[in-house]
Amino acid sequence: KRTREGKDVESNKEWSSLLDSYNTLFEPFSPDHSPEHSFDMYDDDIPSSKRSATTDAGFEEFSDEEIPFAEEDFEMQDTGLDYEFEDAWMTTTVEFNPYQTEITKLETFPILFDTPHETLLNKRPKPDYGSKRSHSDDGTRLRDLINKQKTASISFKWVESLEELSQQLYPGLAQLSNRSEKEGKESLQCVCKFVSTCLDESVILKQSPPLNIRVLKTGLRLAESVISLGQQTVRILLQQRVLERLCEIVSQSSSLMPSSIKLLAIKVLVAMLDYPVTMERFLGWNEEDSKSKSP
Repeated sequence: KRTREGKDVESNKEWSSLLDSYNTLFEPFSPDHSPEHSFDMYDDDIPSSKRSATTDAGFEEFSDEEIPFAEEDFEMQDTGLDYEFEDAWMTTTVEFNPYQTEITKLETFPILFDTPHETLLNKRPKPDYGSKRSHSDDGTRLRDLINKQKTASISFKWVESLEELSQQLYPGLAQLSNRSEKEGKESLQCVCKFVSTCLDESVILKQSPPLNIRVLKTGLRLAESVISLGQQTVRILLQQRVLERLCEIVSQSSSLMPSSIKLLAIKVLVAMLDYPVTMERFLGWNEEDSKSKSP
């Protein structure tokens, strides 16, 4: 019995020593309970100015004061080069007078890519005799819509037909031009005339309030579709003074012109200014086009 009791006492002592060592190793640090040797290995790295600010527990007290550095730490090495500092350039003022400059013509780059309309216009499609639908169906439908719009009066039905016409411009107009150059030019002139009619202020004022806004919006959307065809159509719109009309719409006050229409006009104006001929007209450099009037 004594032997067993002695063994139990020894085992209990071993377990208690293991628990003490475990608590010593894995107990979280705190200012009250922290090992004394925790920061001993970093004492060599702590500067002398900060070593005095270290507490007994091993924690450093932070200070907002800046640490002064010696000027010797920032001395530049001698490179052997002689520098001459002159303050004369600081007293010289450079003035620029824009009226003394000579404005020359714009230097533009040629358009590298053709529009889908111009690509189809330059390449005649081969007839597909196996298909039920002929390549001239779109051109014939567009021609019928144009002839119908020329004789009809402005109404809601006329506006709906004009919206359908804007969706038939490609590839119908190119197919008309490939079939007959004269017929293609006449159709293009009529479409551009529809644009100028919808944007004409005298025509809009004659319509009732629900119709006049729709006519103006339809004309702006049709103008955007026509501009996307290529530079040839843009030249026709310039001759019909569409650019000046767009500038008038944008410059009007919000009380007279809704913001939605002004934003749509700005979108059409930006698309039109992508072409160099429109930019020169906008800046007033092309006097011949600026003096031309709509037929």
